[in-house]
Amino acid sequence: PDGVTLDLKEVDDNNDKVWRDLEKEYNLRGHVFSKKYAEPFPDSIGAHACMSDSFQKRTNLRRFISVGTHPQTMENLPLMAFLCNIITPEEYTRPSALMHWINCITFDTTSRQERSGEIPQDGWKDPQTFLFTRKGPVQDHALLLCSVLLGAKKDAFICKGTVWVHDEEAENEGRTKKLSRLVEHVWVLTREQGDWVTFWEPATRELYHLKDRWKKLANKKKHKKVATDGEEDGQEGSGEEEDGAAVVIHEEWDNEIPDMALGTDDIESLPTVGRMPKPKTRVAPKKANPRDKMKQDMLRQREKNKMAPRTQNPNLLQEGETLVDWLPYDSIDVVFNSENLWSNRQNHHPACITFNFDEEPEEEGGERLWDPLIQHHKTEEDKKTYHWMPINMEVVIDPALKFDSIERRQQEMVAEMEENMRLSRGKRGMDTYFDKSEKLLSQLDAFLRILEQMRKLDIDMCPWFNEAGYSYENWKPGERYLMKLRCGSEKKEDVLNQRYNKLGCAFGSSTRYADYIKETEDMWRKLAQQAENYANSGGFEGALLRGKTLTGFPAHFCTSDKEEVRSYLMGMSEYQRMMENRAEGTVFTIHCRMFAMLGGVQSLWIYIAMQEPHIS
Repeated sequence: PDGVTLDLKEVDDNNDKVWRDLEKEYNLRGHVFSKKYAEPFPDSIGAHACMSDSFQKRTNLRRFISVGTHPQTMENLPLMAFLCNIITPEEYTRPSALMHWINCITFDTTSRQERSGEIPQDGWKDPQTFLFTRKGPVQDHALLLCSVLLGAKKDAFICKGTVWVHDEEAENEGRTKKLSRLVEHVWVLTREQGDWVTFWEPATRELYHLKDRWKKLANKKKHKKVATDGEEDGQEGSGEEEDGAAVVIHEEWDNEIPDMALGTDDIESLPTVGRMPKPKTRVAPKKANPRDKMKQDMLRQREKNKMAPRTQNPNLLQEGETLVDWLPYDSIDVVFNSENLWSNRQNHHPACITFNFDEEPEEEGGERLWDPLIQHHKTEEDKKTYHWMPINMEVVIDPALKFDSIERRQQEMVAEMEENMRLSRGKRGMDTYFDKSEKLLSQLDAFLRILEQMRKLDIDMCPWFNEAGYSYENWKPGERYLMKLRCGSEKKEDVLNQRYNKLGCAFGSSTRYADYIKETEDMWRKLAQQAENYANSGGFEGALLRGKTLTGFPAHFCTSDKEEVRSYLMGMSEYQRMMENRAEGTVFTIHCRMFAMLGGVQSLWIYIAMQEPHIS
């Protein structure tokens, strides 16, 4: 419009070149590390190349990325500049409610990223841009989540790793050798009290807790100080080897003859009596296969290599104490916060490493377990050279939508879904009738409210999972009903396997989460009572038409766009079976419930119900 001027930020070519040059240097260090990793572990993810060359396009890379592109100016910036501190209401600092909010923002990945499995350099968006568009790939969800955790004074980091996924394109082309490919993925890491590390997965709202995965740097300094004091007390280290083994000094008595060892030459020079013994004939030894010898050498090298899971951190693989085998990630490559970025120089799997990012190498001149992008500055000139600012210092978050706006959107969504069902069935020559009785809609609404409330609760805080001696057979009907709704299965094994953190929860050892744990446990009990009352009231049975039986399913969407919702529904097998039902007298019911959240985000539930004539 006339009279409106925009102050465009000028691109600093020198600063852009600084980060390009640093990225090249960092990639070269990663290339050297991947070559070293491939020597003892040639088939592992850590042995994969970290960058493509100009002659051949490589796939399944394990990249150590460090630089992104500014969304507006397109200049190169370190990934740390995409983070900032975001202050949110207290409700959105609770882990389960925060994860629910982040998960309800639409996931939208570009075709280039889906095709290549790699995050483009311009594929990172700062939290403000992400909140304006309310859609983006998983890395944008992770950036927003980490920024909120940083604003809540959490020790939070972004993790970039890889996961193996099924390659549908290879399957369609008939290739049978490689039906999976390595895809880059992003999640959030926090370091908690009691040496716990927690992974926050924005795509599935799951929290993974890892025990004994880091130590505060102050503990290490204190340990060194104690060792120094011990030397000052007269405990000299000259009588010990570098590896800590003591040197044993043997004392000899007076006139004692020392032991002598005879060699082969000494034995042959001894005199013999009688005839000379017939020399023994030796069978020529079987020549060793060079390939087998190389394999044995490689196995011995693996055991001593610092990248081996049992070499650097053997205590992390104790079953029942520290072993974690339920993570969905296959490698962790890069970790960064708003201050620095580090590359993993340990084992590639995130369950087999520690997360002491600032830990110095044990030997002077040795390699660090986490290689920092920004080395420790030695001069003021270096600090000015590698300087950056967050893309947005202050993030503006829109309020939740008002009640009348939510009601209007719900009605529009129902009308759109009914019209879609009517047209789809009409193409098959079938009529479509809908039951919109208030009693049935109120029962469906109460059911969806239970499901929405359950998405905000942490399964690790579920009291009937935590109470000692309170087995599955002793659960109350409401507790069983609630857990069956959550896992979607009637089997006992599926119900009990919902709690995958077998070693406990990191929040239990933190004082800041004491109120959160108690409140969550109370909310679980209250919700279980509501579920039991709902089941005892008969649920949908009392609201059905005479002589009808109801079948249906609820569906949750992280988008409120009608076109996208219709597309998702058309791809569901349950919905397609309803569309093809030709039984006479069948009526349908579509109910929508939106829950408004911060930033103009909605949690959308749709229940598709079908009443068929009862067959006796």
